[in-house]
Amino acid sequence: MKKSNGISFIKGIGGRSIFTISILIAFFSFILSLFFTSSQKKSMEEELIKRATALANNLAYNSSYWVLTNYGLELQKLINGVMNEEEIIYAYITDQNGMIISHKDTTMIGTQVDSILNKEIYNNKLAVNKKYINNSNENIIEIISPIEFKQEKRSVNEEFLFEDANMNASHSQTKHLGWTFLGVSLNKLNKAIADIQKKAFIITLIIVLAGISLVIIMTRLITKPLRELMEATRIVARGNLDHYVNINSNDEIGILAKSFNRMTSKLKKSRDKIENWNRVLESKVIKRTKELSKKNLELQKNSEDLQKALEELKTLDKSKDDFLSLVSHELRTPLSSIVAYTELLLDDMAGTKEDEKKYLGIIKSESDRLTRLINNVLDLSKMEAGRMPFEFADVELKKLINASVAGLTGIANKHKHTIVNKLNDTPVTVLADPDKIIQVISNILSNAIKFTPDGGLITISGEEKDTMVTVLVSDNGVGIKKGDCDKVFDKFQQIENVDHHSEGTGLGMPITKLIVEKHKGKIWISSRHRKGTTVYFTLPINNV
Repeated sequence: MKKSNGISFIKGIGGRSIFTISILIAFFSFILSLFFTSSQKKSMEEELIKRATALANNLAYNSSYWVLTNYGLELQKLINGVMNEEEIIYAYITDQNGMIISHKDTTMIGTQVDSILNKEIYNNKLAVNKKYINNSNENIIEIISPIEFKQEKRSVNEEFLFEDANMNASHSQTKHLGWTFLGVSLNKLNKAIADIQKKAFIITLIIVLAGISLVIIMTRLITKPLRELMEATRIVARGNLDHYVNINSNDEIGILAKSFNRMTSKLKKSRDKIENWNRVLESKVIKRTKELSKKNLELQKNSEDLQKALEELKTLDKSKDDFLSLVSHELRTPLSSIVAYTELLLDDMAGTKEDEKKYLGIIKSESDRLTRLINNVLDLSKMEAGRMPFEFADVELKKLINASVAGLTGIANKHKHTIVNKLNDTPVTVLADPDKIIQVISNILSNAIKFTPDGGLITISGEEKDTMVTVLVSDNGVGIKKGDCDKVFDKFQQIENVDHHSEGTGLGMPITKLIVEKHKGKIWISSRHRKGTTVYFTLPINNV
Protein backbone atom coordinates (compact mmCIF):
# COMPACT_ATOMS: atom_id res chain seq x y z
CA MET A 1 0.00 0.00 0.00
CA LYS A 2 1.30 3.52 -0.80
CA LYS A 3 2.26 5.88 1.98
CA SER A 4 0.87 9.36 2.60
CA ASN A 5 2.91 11.68 4.78
CA GLY A 6 4.95 8.78 6.13
CA ILE A 7 1.91 6.69 7.20
CA SER A 8 1.18 3.49 5.30
CA PHE A 9 -2.42 2.52 4.64
CA ILE A 10 -1.97 -0.89 6.29
CA LYS A 11 -0.51 0.54 9.50
CA GLY A 12 -3.00 3.39 9.66
CA ILE A 13 -6.68 3.55 10.55
CA GLY A 14 -7.69 1.91 7.24
CA GLY A 15 -5.56 -1.21 7.60
CA ARG A 16 -6.49 -1.74 11.23
CA SER A 17 -10.18 -1.21 10.52
CA ILE A 18 -10.11 -3.70 7.64
CA PHE A 19 -8.33 -6.31 9.75
CA THR A 20 -10.67 -5.90 12.75
CA ILE A 21 -13.92 -5.88 10.79
CA SER A 22 -12.77 -8.79 8.58
CA ILE A 23 -12.08 -10.89 11.69
CA LEU A 24 -15.55 -10.05 13.03
CA ILE A 25 -17.23 -10.89 9.72
CA ALA A 26 -15.40 -14.21 9.49
CA PHE A 27 -16.16 -15.05 13.12
CA PHE A 28 -19.88 -14.30 12.96
CA SER A 29 -20.23 -15.97 9.56
CA PHE A 30 -18.59 -19.12 10.96
CA ILE A 31 -20.85 -19.05 14.03
CA LEU A 32 -23.99 -18.65 11.89
CA SER A 33 -22.85 -21.42 9.55
CA LEU A 34 -22.13 -23.72 12.48
CA PHE A 35 -25.49 -22.91 14.07
CA PHE A 36 -27.34 -23.51 10.78
CA THR A 37 -25.70 -26.88 10.08
CA SER A 38 -26.18 -28.01 13.70
CA SER A 39 -29.84 -27.04 13.59
CA GLN A 40 -30.32 -28.85 10.26
CA LYS A 41 -28.56 -31.96 11.56
CA LYS A 42 -30.66 -32.01 14.73
CA SER A 43 -33.89 -31.43 12.80
CA MET A 44 -33.15 -34.15 10.22
CA GLU A 45 -32.08 -36.62 12.90
CA GLU A 46 -35.24 -35.93 14.95
CA GLU A 47 -37.36 -36.41 11.83
CA LEU A 48 -35.63 -39.72 11.08
CA ILE A 49 -36.14 -40.95 14.66
CA LYS A 50 -39.76 -39.82 14.52
CA ARG A 51 -40.43 -41.83 11.34
CA ALA A 52 -38.52 -44.87 12.65
CA THR A 53 -40.40 -44.70 15.97
CA ALA A 54 -43.75 -44.64 14.16
CA LEU A 55 -42.64 -47.62 12.09
CA ALA A 56 -41.50 -49.54 15.22
CA ASN A 57 -44.75 -48.78 17.06
CA ASN A 58 -46.77 -49.82 14.03
CA LEU A 59 -44.79 -53.07 13.78
CA ALA A 60 -45.33 -53.72 17.51
CA TYR A 61 -49.06 -53.07 17.23
CA ASN A 62 -49.55 -55.24 14.11
CA SER A 63 -47.50 -58.13 15.51
CA SER A 64 -49.12 -58.29 18.98
CA TYR A 65 -51.82 -60.77 17.93
CA TRP A 66 -49.41 -62.97 15.97
CA VAL A 67 -46.92 -63.05 18.84
CA LEU A 68 -49.76 -64.01 21.19
CA THR A 69 -50.84 -66.84 18.83
CA ASN A 70 -47.19 -67.68 17.99
CA TYR A 71 -47.96 -67.49 14.27
CA GLY A 72 -44.46 -67.13 12.81
CA LEU A 73 -45.45 -66.90 9.14
CA GLU A 74 -47.41 -63.66 9.61
CA LEU A 75 -44.63 -62.26 11.76
CA GLN A 76 -42.16 -62.99 8.97
CA LYS A 77 -44.40 -61.14 6.49
CA LEU A 78 -44.44 -58.11 8.78
CA ILE A 79 -40.63 -58.21 9.06
CA ASN A 80 -40.25 -58.48 5.27
CA GLY A 81 -42.64 -55.57 4.78
CA VAL A 82 -40.61 -53.36 7.17
CA MET A 83 -37.34 -54.31 5.47
CA ASN A 84 -38.67 -52.86 2.21
CA GLU A 85 -38.12 -49.41 3.71
CA GLU A 86 -34.92 -47.85 2.23
CA GLU A 87 -33.15 -46.88 5.46
CA ILE A 88 -33.95 -50.03 7.52
CA ILE A 89 -30.84 -52.19 8.09
CA TYR A 90 -32.42 -54.88 10.21
CA ALA A 91 -35.71 -55.71 11.97
CA TYR A 92 -36.61 -58.53 14.30
CA ILE A 93 -39.09 -59.47 17.04
CA THR A 94 -38.39 -61.10 20.42
CA ASP A 95 -40.66 -62.62 23.00
CA GLN A 96 -40.90 -61.27 26.54
CA ASN A 97 -37.85 -63.34 27.54
CA GLY A 98 -35.64 -61.76 24.86
CA MET A 99 -35.63 -64.70 22.39
CA ILE A 100 -35.81 -63.82 18.69
CA ILE A 101 -39.02 -65.25 17.25
CA SER A 102 -38.96 -63.51 13.86
CA HIS A 103 -36.01 -62.26 11.79
CA LYS A 104 -35.24 -61.70 8.12
CA ASP A 105 -32.33 -64.07 8.60
CA THR A 106 -34.17 -67.18 9.75
CA THR A 107 -30.94 -68.59 11.26
CA MET A 108 -31.23 -65.91 13.97
CA ILE A 109 -34.60 -67.22 15.16
CA GLY A 110 -34.22 -68.73 18.61
CA THR A 111 -31.20 -66.57 19.49
CA GLN A 112 -31.34 -65.01 22.95
CA VAL A 113 -31.08 -61.19 23.25
CA ASP A 114 -30.36 -60.50 26.91
CA SER A 115 -29.32 -56.85 26.71
CA ILE A 116 -32.86 -55.49 26.48
CA LEU A 117 -34.46 -57.48 29.24
CA ASN A 118 -34.65 -54.86 31.97
CA LYS A 119 -37.35 -52.83 33.61
CA GLU A 120 -36.04 -49.50 32.32
CA ILE A 121 -36.82 -50.34 28.68
CA TYR A 122 -40.21 -51.71 29.57
CA ASN A 123 -41.19 -48.81 31.81
CA ASN A 124 -40.10 -46.28 29.18
CA LYS A 125 -42.13 -48.22 26.59
CA LEU A 126 -39.69 -47.08 23.91
CA ALA A 127 -35.88 -46.87 23.72
CA VAL A 128 -33.66 -45.11 21.18
CA ASN A 129 -30.10 -46.37 21.04
CA LYS A 130 -27.24 -45.19 18.79
CA LYS A 131 -24.58 -47.74 17.92
CA TYR A 132 -21.98 -48.62 15.32
CA ILE A 133 -21.87 -51.85 13.28
CA ASN A 134 -18.22 -52.80 12.75
CA ASN A 135 -18.63 -55.30 9.98
CA SER A 136 -20.50 -52.89 7.68
CA ASN A 137 -18.99 -49.56 8.83
CA GLU A 138 -22.43 -48.09 9.38
CA ASN A 139 -23.82 -45.80 12.07
CA ILE A 140 -27.34 -46.77 13.01
CA ILE A 141 -30.13 -45.80 15.37
CA GLU A 142 -31.82 -48.73 17.03
CA ILE A 143 -35.49 -48.28 17.96
CA ILE A 144 -36.92 -50.69 20.57
CA SER A 145 -40.70 -50.77 21.05
CA PRO A 146 -42.61 -53.10 23.43
CA ILE A 147 -45.29 -55.47 22.15
CA GLU A 148 -48.35 -55.44 24.42
CA PHE A 149 -51.76 -57.04 24.34
CA LYS A 150 -54.58 -55.19 26.06
CA GLN A 151 -57.83 -56.99 27.05
CA GLU A 152 -60.99 -55.60 28.65
CA LYS A 153 -64.04 -57.17 30.34
CA ARG A 154 -67.43 -56.22 29.03
CA SER A 155 -69.15 -57.59 32.13
CA VAL A 156 -68.23 -58.71 35.64
CA ASN A 157 -68.68 -62.42 34.85
CA GLU A 158 -66.60 -62.28 31.70
CA GLU A 159 -63.10 -63.82 32.02
CA PHE A 160 -59.82 -62.71 30.48
CA LEU A 161 -58.25 -64.75 27.74
CA PHE A 162 -55.27 -65.05 30.06
CA GLU A 163 -54.77 -64.10 33.65
CA ASP A 164 -51.70 -62.36 35.07
CA ALA A 165 -51.26 -63.04 38.76
CA ASN A 166 -48.94 -60.06 39.20
CA MET A 167 -51.62 -57.58 38.05
CA ASN A 168 -54.49 -56.20 40.16
CA ALA A 169 -58.00 -57.29 39.36
CA SER A 170 -59.68 -54.76 37.10
CA HIS A 171 -61.84 -54.47 34.00
CA SER A 172 -58.73 -54.22 31.77
CA GLN A 173 -55.30 -55.78 31.74
CA THR A 174 -52.25 -55.27 29.52
CA LYS A 175 -49.88 -58.17 28.97
CA HIS A 176 -46.28 -57.62 27.81
CA LEU A 177 -45.51 -60.04 24.97
CA GLY A 178 -42.09 -58.97 23.67
CA TRP A 179 -40.16 -56.29 21.72
CA THR A 180 -39.67 -55.12 18.19
CA PHE A 181 -36.18 -53.99 17.10
CA LEU A 182 -35.52 -51.70 14.14
CA GLY A 183 -32.02 -50.69 12.96
CA VAL A 184 -32.14 -47.43 10.96
CA SER A 185 -29.06 -46.43 8.90
CA LEU A 186 -27.61 -42.94 9.39
CA ASN A 187 -25.44 -43.04 6.26
CA LYS A 188 -27.96 -41.24 4.06
CA LEU A 189 -28.57 -38.68 6.79
CA ASN A 190 -24.83 -38.12 7.28
CA LYS A 191 -24.35 -37.71 3.54
CA ALA A 192 -27.12 -35.09 3.39
CA ILE A 193 -25.64 -33.26 6.40
CA ALA A 194 -22.17 -33.30 4.78
CA ASP A 195 -23.66 -31.81 1.62
CA ILE A 196 -25.36 -29.07 3.68
CA GLN A 197 -22.10 -28.34 5.50
CA LYS A 198 -20.26 -28.06 2.18
CA LYS A 199 -22.82 -25.61 0.80
CA ALA A 200 -22.81 -23.64 4.07
CA PHE A 201 -19.01 -23.39 3.91
CA ILE A 202 -19.13 -22.11 0.31
CA ILE A 203 -21.84 -19.55 1.17
CA THR A 204 -19.91 -18.46 4.29
CA LEU A 205 -16.74 -18.05 2.24
CA ILE A 206 -18.59 -15.94 -0.35
CA ILE A 207 -20.10 -13.76 2.40
CA VAL A 208 -16.72 -13.28 4.10
CA LEU A 209 -14.98 -12.34 0.83
CA ALA A 210 -17.80 -9.96 -0.16
CA GLY A 211 -17.80 -8.40 3.31
CA ILE A 212 -14.03 -7.89 3.28
CA SER A 213 -14.18 -6.34 -0.19
CA LEU A 214 -16.91 -3.95 0.94
CA VAL A 215 -14.93 -3.04 4.08
CA ILE A 216 -11.82 -2.28 1.99
CA ILE A 217 -13.82 0.00 -0.34
CA MET A 218 -15.60 1.82 2.51
CA THR A 219 -12.40 2.22 4.53
CA ARG A 220 -10.58 3.77 1.59
CA LEU A 221 -13.48 6.16 1.02
CA ILE A 222 -13.33 7.23 4.67
CA THR A 223 -9.55 7.52 5.13
CA LYS A 224 -8.88 9.39 1.85
CA PRO A 225 -10.56 12.65 2.99
CA LEU A 226 -8.94 12.31 6.40
CA ARG A 227 -5.50 12.23 4.79
CA GLU A 228 -6.40 15.20 2.61
CA LEU A 229 -7.54 17.08 5.71
CA MET A 230 -4.30 16.22 7.54
CA GLU A 231 -2.18 17.49 4.65
CA ALA A 232 -4.26 20.67 4.43
CA THR A 233 -3.82 21.26 8.17
CA ARG A 234 -0.06 21.01 7.81
CA ILE A 235 -0.07 23.44 4.88
CA VAL A 236 -2.17 25.96 6.81
CA ALA A 237 0.01 25.50 9.89
CA ARG A 238 3.01 26.55 7.77
CA GLY A 239 1.22 29.86 7.07
CA ASN A 240 -0.45 29.22 3.70
CA LEU A 241 -4.01 30.44 4.45
CA ASP A 242 -4.99 30.32 0.75
CA HIS A 243 -5.20 26.52 0.82
CA TYR A 244 -8.67 24.94 0.92
CA VAL A 245 -9.85 21.34 1.35
CA ASN A 246 -11.90 19.99 -1.56
CA ILE A 247 -14.10 17.49 0.30
CA ASN A 248 -17.79 17.50 -0.63
CA SER A 249 -19.75 15.11 1.57
CA ASN A 250 -22.61 15.38 4.06
CA ASP A 251 -21.04 13.24 6.79
CA GLU A 252 -18.96 14.25 9.81
CA ILE A 253 -15.75 14.51 7.77
CA GLY A 254 -17.49 16.73 5.22
CA ILE A 255 -18.75 18.99 8.00
CA LEU A 256 -15.25 19.07 9.49
CA ALA A 257 -13.78 20.00 6.11
CA LYS A 258 -16.30 22.82 5.64
CA SER A 259 -15.55 24.09 9.15
CA PHE A 260 -11.83 23.90 8.35
CA ASN A 261 -12.33 25.95 5.17
CA ARG A 262 -14.43 28.53 7.02
CA MET A 263 -11.81 28.72 9.73
CA THR A 264 -9.01 29.19 7.16
CA SER A 265 -11.01 31.89 5.38
CA LYS A 266 -11.69 33.80 8.58
CA LEU A 267 -8.11 33.34 9.73
CA LYS A 268 -6.96 34.91 6.49
CA LYS A 269 -9.36 37.82 6.85
CA SER A 270 -8.37 38.25 10.47
CA ARG A 271 -4.68 38.18 9.62
CA ASP A 272 -5.19 40.77 6.86
CA LYS A 273 -7.11 43.00 9.21
CA ILE A 274 -4.53 42.63 11.95
CA GLU A 275 -1.77 43.50 9.51
CA ASN A 276 -3.80 46.50 8.34
CA TRP A 277 -4.33 47.57 11.94
CA ASN A 278 -0.62 47.21 12.50
CA ARG A 279 0.14 49.46 9.53
CA VAL A 280 -2.43 51.99 10.71
CA LEU A 281 -1.01 51.95 14.21
CA GLU A 282 2.52 52.26 12.90
CA SER A 283 1.43 55.17 10.70
CA LYS A 284 -0.19 56.84 13.69
CA VAL A 285 2.92 56.26 15.78
CA ILE A 286 5.12 57.78 13.08
CA LYS A 287 2.78 60.73 12.70
CA ARG A 288 2.55 61.23 16.42
CA THR A 289 6.31 61.00 16.77
CA LYS A 290 6.77 63.70 14.13
CA GLU A 291 4.26 65.89 15.87
CA LEU A 292 5.94 65.39 19.21
CA SER A 293 9.34 66.12 17.67
CA LYS A 294 8.03 69.37 16.23
CA LYS A 295 6.41 70.34 19.51
CA ASN A 296 9.58 69.42 21.33
CA LEU A 297 11.46 72.06 19.27
CA GLU A 298 8.68 74.58 19.81
CA LEU A 299 8.04 73.86 23.48
CA GLN A 300 11.46 73.27 24.89
CA LYS A 301 10.53 75.13 28.03
CA ASN A 302 7.42 73.01 28.69
CA SER A 303 9.25 69.80 29.62
CA GLU A 304 6.37 68.46 31.71
CA ASP A 305 3.93 68.49 28.77
CA LEU A 306 6.55 66.95 26.50
CA GLN A 307 7.22 64.13 28.98
CA LYS A 308 3.50 63.40 29.25
CA ALA A 309 3.18 63.19 25.46
CA LEU A 310 6.08 60.74 25.32
CA GLU A 311 4.43 58.55 27.96
CA GLU A 312 1.19 58.50 25.96
CA LEU A 313 3.12 57.40 22.91
CA LYS A 314 4.78 54.56 24.80
CA THR A 315 1.45 53.43 26.19
CA LEU A 316 -0.12 53.39 22.74
CA ASP A 317 2.75 51.38 21.30
CA LYS A 318 2.65 48.91 24.18
CA SER A 319 -1.14 48.52 23.82
CA LYS A 320 -0.67 47.72 20.15
CA ASP A 321 1.97 45.07 20.88
CA ASP A 322 -0.03 43.56 23.74
CA PHE A 323 -3.15 43.35 21.61
CA LEU A 324 -1.36 41.71 18.69
CA SER A 325 0.39 39.29 21.04
CA LEU A 326 -2.87 38.27 22.73
CA VAL A 327 -4.74 37.83 19.46
CA SER A 328 -1.86 35.83 17.92
CA HIS A 329 -1.69 33.58 20.98
CA GLU A 330 -5.44 32.97 21.04
CA LEU A 331 -5.41 32.12 17.32
CA ARG A 332 -2.38 29.84 17.55
CA THR A 333 -3.58 27.78 20.55
CA PRO A 334 -6.71 26.19 18.98
CA LEU A 335 -4.96 25.78 15.62
CA SER A 336 -2.16 23.84 17.34
CA SER A 337 -4.78 21.63 19.03
CA ILE A 338 -6.44 20.92 15.67
CA VAL A 339 -3.09 19.94 14.11
CA ALA A 340 -2.13 17.77 17.08
CA TYR A 341 -5.39 15.81 17.28
CA THR A 342 -5.57 15.38 13.51
CA GLU A 343 -2.06 13.88 13.53
CA LEU A 344 -3.09 11.60 16.42
CA LEU A 345 -6.01 10.33 14.36
CA LEU A 346 -3.94 9.77 11.25
CA ASP A 347 -1.11 8.16 13.22
CA ASP A 348 -3.71 5.75 14.66
CA MET A 349 -2.92 6.84 18.21
CA ALA A 350 -6.59 6.63 19.20
CA GLY A 351 -7.09 3.37 21.05
CA THR A 352 -10.84 2.99 20.49
CA LYS A 353 -13.67 4.32 18.32
CA GLU A 354 -14.75 6.40 21.30
CA ASP A 355 -11.29 8.04 21.37
CA GLU A 356 -11.57 8.81 17.64
CA LYS A 357 -14.97 10.46 18.16
CA LYS A 358 -13.54 12.37 21.12
CA TYR A 359 -10.60 13.69 19.04
CA LEU A 360 -12.90 14.71 16.19
CA GLY A 361 -15.12 16.47 18.72
CA ILE A 362 -12.11 18.39 20.06
CA ILE A 363 -11.12 19.43 16.53
CA LYS A 364 -14.71 20.62 15.85
CA SER A 365 -14.80 22.45 19.21
CA GLU A 366 -11.48 24.21 18.55
CA SER A 367 -12.66 25.23 15.06
CA ASP A 368 -15.83 26.74 16.57
CA ARG A 369 -13.69 28.44 19.20
CA LEU A 370 -11.60 30.10 16.47
CA THR A 371 -14.77 31.27 14.74
CA ARG A 372 -16.13 32.75 17.99
CA LEU A 373 -12.80 34.42 18.73
CA ILE A 374 -12.59 36.04 15.31
CA ASN A 375 -16.23 37.21 15.47
CA ASN A 376 -15.70 38.65 18.95
CA VAL A 377 -12.47 40.40 17.90
CA LEU A 378 -14.29 41.94 14.94
CA ASP A 379 -17.30 42.99 17.05
CA LEU A 380 -15.04 44.46 19.73
CA SER A 381 -13.01 46.32 17.13
CA LYS A 382 -16.15 47.78 15.53
CA MET A 383 -17.55 48.86 18.89
CA GLU A 384 -14.32 50.48 20.02
CA ALA A 385 -14.07 52.26 16.67
CA GLY A 386 -17.75 53.33 16.83
CA ARG A 387 -18.62 51.50 13.59
CA MET A 388 -21.01 48.92 15.08
CA PRO A 389 -24.61 49.73 13.97
CA PHE A 390 -27.34 49.79 16.64
CA GLU A 391 -31.05 49.62 15.80
CA PHE A 392 -32.96 51.04 18.77
CA ALA A 393 -36.61 50.23 19.25
CA ASP A 394 -39.26 50.07 21.99
CA VAL A 395 -39.18 46.49 23.33
CA GLU A 396 -40.44 44.67 26.41
CA LEU A 397 -37.54 43.70 28.63
CA LYS A 398 -39.16 40.45 29.73
CA LYS A 399 -39.44 39.22 26.12
CA LEU A 400 -35.72 39.77 25.61
CA ILE A 401 -34.89 37.87 28.81
CA ASN A 402 -37.24 34.99 27.87
CA ALA A 403 -35.59 34.71 24.45
CA SER A 404 -32.14 34.58 26.04
CA VAL A 405 -33.21 31.94 28.58
CA ALA A 406 -34.83 29.82 25.83
CA GLY A 407 -31.59 29.83 23.85
CA LEU A 408 -29.57 28.52 26.83
CA THR A 409 -32.10 26.10 28.35
CA GLY A 410 -30.47 23.12 26.62
CA ILE A 411 -26.97 23.65 28.04
CA ALA A 412 -28.47 24.59 31.45
CA ASN A 413 -30.39 21.29 31.53
CA LYS A 414 -27.21 19.45 30.56
CA HIS A 415 -25.57 20.79 33.73
CA LYS A 416 -28.80 20.28 35.75
CA HIS A 417 -29.05 24.04 36.45
CA THR A 418 -32.34 25.73 37.37
CA ILE A 419 -32.97 29.17 35.83
CA VAL A 420 -35.63 31.19 37.71
CA ASN A 421 -37.09 34.36 36.15
CA LYS A 422 -38.42 36.58 38.97
CA LEU A 423 -39.37 39.57 36.82
CA ASN A 424 -42.92 40.66 37.63
CA ASP A 425 -45.64 40.53 35.00
CA THR A 426 -45.86 44.33 34.74
CA PRO A 427 -44.41 45.13 31.30
CA VAL A 428 -41.28 47.28 31.32
CA THR A 429 -40.53 48.92 27.96
CA VAL A 430 -36.96 49.92 27.22
CA LEU A 431 -35.38 51.74 24.30
CA ALA A 432 -32.81 49.26 23.07
CA ASP A 433 -31.42 47.19 20.20
CA PRO A 434 -33.15 43.79 20.82
CA ASP A 435 -30.37 41.64 19.34
CA LYS A 436 -27.64 43.44 21.28
CA ILE A 437 -29.49 43.19 24.62
CA ILE A 438 -30.14 39.47 24.01
CA GLN A 439 -26.37 39.15 23.41
CA VAL A 440 -25.72 40.91 26.75
CA ILE A 441 -28.10 38.65 28.72
CA SER A 442 -26.84 35.51 26.93
CA ASN A 443 -23.18 36.38 27.72
CA ILE A 444 -23.99 36.89 31.42
CA LEU A 445 -26.12 33.70 31.62
CA SER A 446 -23.42 31.68 29.79
CA ASN A 447 -20.82 32.72 32.40
CA ALA A 448 -23.24 31.84 35.22
CA ILE A 449 -23.83 28.36 33.69
CA LYS A 450 -20.11 27.72 33.09
CA PHE A 451 -18.87 28.82 36.51
CA THR A 452 -21.62 27.21 38.60
CA PRO A 453 -21.21 23.54 39.65
CA ASP A 454 -23.80 21.11 38.26
CA GLY A 455 -27.21 21.41 39.89
CA GLY A 456 -26.87 25.16 40.56
CA LEU A 457 -29.50 27.90 40.81
CA ILE A 458 -29.46 30.94 38.50
CA THR A 459 -31.92 33.76 39.26
CA ILE A 460 -32.96 36.70 37.05
CA SER A 461 -34.72 39.67 38.67
CA GLY A 462 -35.27 43.39 38.05
CA GLU A 463 -35.66 46.67 39.91
CA GLU A 464 -37.17 49.91 38.59
CA LYS A 465 -35.90 53.26 39.84
CA ASP A 466 -36.77 56.58 38.30
CA THR A 467 -35.99 56.36 34.57
CA MET A 468 -33.78 53.26 34.75
CA VAL A 469 -34.37 49.55 35.23
CA THR A 470 -31.69 47.38 36.83
CA VAL A 471 -31.41 43.69 35.77
CA LEU A 472 -29.77 41.27 38.22
CA VAL A 473 -28.41 37.84 37.22
CA SER A 474 -27.35 35.85 40.30
CA ASP A 475 -25.82 32.39 40.70
CA ASN A 476 -24.49 30.22 43.53
CA GLY A 477 -21.30 29.32 41.70
CA VAL A 478 -17.60 29.55 42.55
CA GLY A 479 -17.61 33.35 42.86
CA ILE A 480 -14.81 35.86 42.25
CA LYS A 481 -12.38 37.45 44.67
CA LYS A 482 -13.28 41.04 45.50
CA GLY A 483 -10.19 42.51 43.85
CA ASP A 484 -10.78 40.63 40.59
CA CYS A 485 -14.35 41.77 39.77
CA ASP A 486 -13.24 44.69 37.58
CA LYS A 487 -10.78 42.48 35.69
CA VAL A 488 -13.71 40.56 34.20
CA PHE A 489 -14.31 43.46 31.78
CA ASP A 490 -10.67 43.50 30.56
CA LYS A 491 -9.91 41.93 27.18
CA PHE A 492 -8.43 38.40 27.33
CA GLN A 493 -8.30 38.61 31.14
CA GLN A 494 -8.17 35.28 33.03
CA ILE A 495 -9.23 35.23 36.69
CA GLU A 496 -6.78 33.11 38.71
CA ASN A 497 -9.30 31.54 41.11
CA VAL A 498 -11.75 30.53 38.35
CA ASP A 499 -11.35 27.30 36.42
CA HIS A 500 -10.34 28.01 32.81
CA HIS A 501 -12.85 27.02 30.13
CA SER A 502 -11.34 26.38 26.73
CA GLU A 503 -14.57 27.34 24.96
CA GLY A 504 -14.33 30.95 26.21
CA THR A 505 -12.63 33.76 24.26
CA GLY A 506 -12.08 36.27 27.05
CA LEU A 507 -13.98 38.92 25.06
CA GLY A 508 -17.61 38.25 26.03
CA MET A 509 -17.79 40.58 29.05
CA PRO A 510 -15.80 43.44 27.43
CA ILE A 511 -18.28 43.35 24.52
CA THR A 512 -21.17 43.21 27.01
CA LYS A 513 -19.84 46.31 28.80
CA LEU A 514 -19.54 48.27 25.54
CA ILE A 515 -23.11 47.34 24.49
CA VAL A 516 -24.58 48.40 27.86
CA GLU A 517 -22.65 51.70 27.78
CA LYS A 518 -23.87 52.30 24.22
CA HIS A 519 -27.41 52.08 25.68
CA LYS A 520 -26.43 54.75 28.26
CA GLY A 521 -26.44 52.14 30.99
CA LYS A 522 -23.94 50.79 33.49
CA ILE A 523 -22.73 47.27 34.36
CA TRP A 524 -20.96 46.05 37.47
CA ILE A 525 -20.34 42.86 39.49
CA SER A 526 -20.62 41.89 43.14
CA SER A 527 -19.31 38.49 44.24
CA ARG A 528 -18.37 36.42 47.27
CA HIS A 529 -15.65 33.84 46.78
CA ARG A 530 -17.12 30.30 46.80
CA LYS A 531 -20.60 31.76 47.46
CA GLY A 532 -21.77 33.12 44.12
CA THR A 533 -21.85 36.11 41.82
CA THR A 534 -24.41 38.76 40.84
CA VAL A 535 -24.07 40.82 37.64
CA TYR A 536 -26.00 44.13 37.47
CA PHE A 537 -26.73 46.22 34.41
CA THR A 538 -29.06 49.14 33.82
CA LEU A 539 -31.15 50.26 30.84
CA PRO A 540 -33.24 53.41 30.30
CA ILE A 541 -37.01 53.01 30.59
CA ASN A 542 -39.12 54.38 27.77
CA ASN A 543 -42.23 55.87 29.43
CA VAL A 544 -43.88 56.82 26.15
